[in-house]
Amino acid sequence: MGRQDQGLSERILAAMADGVIVTDAGGRIVYVSGKAEELSGYRNEDLLGRAIEVLVPDPLRELHERHRGGYVQTPVERDMGSGLDIHLRRADGSHVPVDVALSPLHVEGELRVVALIRDVSAKRDAERRIRDQAALMDSAYDAIVVRTVEEGTIAFWNQGATELYGFTLEEALGTVSGELLQTVFPEPWPDVERRLVQNGRWEGELRHSRKDGLQVVTSSRWVVLRDQGGEGRLILEINRDITEQKRSQTRLEAVLEVAQSILAGHDADQVLDLIARRARELVRAALAAVALPQEDADWSTIRVAEGTNAAQIRGLQLAHDHSVIGRAVAHGEPVVVEDLASEPHASPELAEATAIGPALYVPLAVEDNYLGTVIVANPKGSRPFSQDEFTVVQLFSAAAAVALQYTKVRETLDRMRLLADRERIGRELHDGVIQTLFSVGMSLQSTAVLSHEDEVARRLQDNISTVDQVIRDLRNYIFELRPGILRDQGLEQALRRLADDFYRQTGVATAVDIVPEAAIRVAGKGTELLPVVSEALSNVRRHAKAETCRITLSSPGDAVVLEVEDDGMGFDPERVLGRGHGLRNFRERTQRLGAELDIDSAVGGGTTVRVTIPA
Repeated sequence: MGRQDQGLSERILAAMADGVIVTDAGGRIVYVSGKAEELSGYRNEDLLGRAIEVLVPDPLRELHERHRGGYVQTPVERDMGSGLDIHLRRADGSHVPVDVALSPLHVEGELRVVALIRDVSAKRDAERRIRDQAALMDSAYDAIVVRTVEEGTIAFWNQGATELYGFTLEEALGTVSGELLQTVFPEPWPDVERRLVQNGRWEGELRHSRKDGLQVVTSSRWVVLRDQGGEGRLILEINRDITEQKRSQTRLEAVLEVAQSILAGHDADQVLDLIARRARELVRAALAAVALPQEDADWSTIRVAEGTNAAQIRGLQLAHDHSVIGRAVAHGEPVVVEDLASEPHASPELAEATAIGPALYVPLAVEDNYLGTVIVANPKGSRPFSQDEFTVVQLFSAAAAVALQYTKVRETLDRMRLLADRERIGRELHDGVIQTLFSVGMSLQSTAVLSHEDEVARRLQDNISTVDQVIRDLRNYIFELRPGILRDQGLEQALRRLADDFYRQTGVATAVDIVPEAAIRVAGKGTELLPVVSEALSNVRRHAKAETCRITLSSPGDAVVLEVEDDGMGFDPERVLGRGHGLRNFRERTQRLGAELDIDSAVGGGTTVRVTIPA
């Protein structure tokens, strides 16, 4: 190499950002660049000819000599940053973290080893800060996720994310966050992306799925992390779990809705419908129902149902004896079932009708007053309900029970007031008006006997007949007031009581045939149905001259059909229908029900009054 080339080489080495030290095969230093002098704190003349171990920390010198001897035997290139923790000992005794790259060089047949030495103090400080920041983010309660802008793959996943979602760091790294967590956004993704690009940030509520399948709601904040050129490379996502907060809010909204329903004057059936719907929504169950206990019976009937297969279980009777619902009723405590089909004490009718798997049975009770049972369920094969979901339904049911109790008390007071009014009217009619009319009739009859004129006697007799008819009509009106008294007993019991009273007063044998499911489906319509039956029976009493009568309540298809049938003398519908207050009352009441009225009759063939109520 010429002198000019040698000078150029030295200038190149001096200009390099890394220090350069060259040793011979024995480890003696033969060249030191200016950058190496600056890095080590030694002058060139202080290092030339000395063993390279002068730059190695004291505890490692002997080990370094052995490694150096091995390297001379098989010299190979070693890249910088090969993962070794290397420190350079400076002239003042301090240590500097460095990366070292080695290259063997043969000069005139002799081995030289070229070492490129780079100060990595700043790099190590940055790594330490990153580790500290990572440790700090790991200690945060929030889930912190860093993902790439382009692919959305996860590059950082803190301990808070593992605790919230259940996925470990190893499971999460490299996956697409939206796919891993099955993210549900509050708005279309293009709108989220547009706001993120425009503002460099986005905030909103997200719904995520955990590893165990449970869903969580998070308050999420996103920030775009940009490189030195301003290009967005990463997205920092901080997710705070607000699941319980949202559940509490939803539960409060549900309770308030039930309370508003009560204040609006809704009846018990409407409140029960609302309870079932809200219970289902609170835990996103496939099915929810409310079963009510039957008076003097060891079973409950599903009064209302919402969701999958709801129509199949309305009216279903669930025995209490040795059953899941029986345990809930007997102990007043909720019962959790992981798989209803395999539960030995499950109600087989319910399991077969709905293919239910996990279920919750939560009593509706105020102190010791048991009102019913809320049932929420999911299909067979679904995950069991969590403790949080169990708690949500339990707390809601406690509030709903108070609301239901209030509704029942209010309805009882209304019925008592109505009962008092009806009994007062009936008593005044019977004790006052009827007795007066009876007295007038007796007086007219006496006058007719004393009269010696045939025309006067005939007219008096006509008036007596009119008074008798008025008395009979008033007694019928008093009888028609009875449904108000019977409503306290429920529709089925009220119909049977009505039939018994009719038999005692008329001697007409009256049978009652009721399908329980039909009675349950129209239980809330008893206010209109009972007067229809009462009026039909009054017509039988006044006109039919029947020996037997039958009251039938059935549910063919989706409708409920009420029939009052007698074997009396019947009539010609074309001549009679459309006249009289009774038929007008029939039509008005069925119209209020949204029902269809049919009256079938023939002279000598009896009469059937049929009311068809749509589902």
